[in-house]
Amino acid sequence: LYSGLVSNATHTGDVTGATALTIAENAVTTAKIAAGAITDSKVTDVAASKITGILPVANGGTGATTLPANNVLLGNGTSTLQAVAPGANGNVLTSNGTTWTSAAVSVPVPAGSTIGDMMRWNGTSWVTLAPGAAGQVLTMSSGLPVWATPSTAVTHTIGELFGGGKVFYVTSDGLHGLIAETQDQFPSKIDWYSTKVVYDDVYYHSTAGKLFTDWRLPTLNELLLLYNNKSTAGISMTGVYWSSSDTPYDSARVVDFGNGYPGNVVKLSSYSIRTIKSF
Repeated sequence: LYSGLVSNATHTGDVTGATALTIAENAVTTAKIAAGAITDSKVTDVAASKITGILPVANGGTGATTLPANNVLLGNGTSTLQAVAPGANGNVLTSNGTTWTSAAVSVPVPAGSTIGDMMRWNGTSWVTLAPGAAGQVLTMSSGLPVWATPSTAVTHTIGELFGGGKVFYVTSDGLHGLIAETQDQFPSKIDWYSTKVVYDDVYYHSTAGKLFTDWRLPTLNELLLLYNNKSTAGISMTGVYWSSSDTPYDSARVVDFGNGYPGNVVKLSSYSIRTIKSF
């Protein structure tokens, strides 16, 4: 038995056993480990709790995590990673990162809604807008969406060349009115009975007027409108013109385009004719 101090002793063999030398916690540094000293065969088990910030290898080995295809790995606030199975097509992960939900926005359907209804937000809730009629378009009116029929109508003005002649009267909406031929229908004056034969013959009409067949004599009121609006419409007419309005005793109404006065004359008298049409 030897007692006393031993200095510069050499220790051989593995460092094991309760009575052997021990290595203090955190005492082994990088400089103390030779390059390549730690091999796969030397690593048999590494507890997951000892791995921080390292993604486990999905190889099915001891201490590693086996992940099915398309799983998502998410941190759960600890050193353990949590696997989340894939969701359905179009799903998104919720804010907690663990639940797949539909990406569609959920909108409560108002009671009484039917197929074809549309919904709009009124500032506090969703309200329905019933479908419009065929051909209607959705437009805004007073800040609200409404169904409306698009306007395809063309409005007209006095003096416009239209329908084979010149417009000399229009209704308040501009959609309807009266058109006068741009020339008299006979170079000389004729009796009232012969007027239809003349204005029915395209030969006596203007080039544009020949394209239409609905010319007629104006009534007395229409002839007075023509007189009153002839300057505005740019229509040149002088002399006395027949109207289609007749009276008893074989006479008809005429208008003098020199002064606008109407009169009654026998139908065998000879006066000018200027045909018109409606639109």
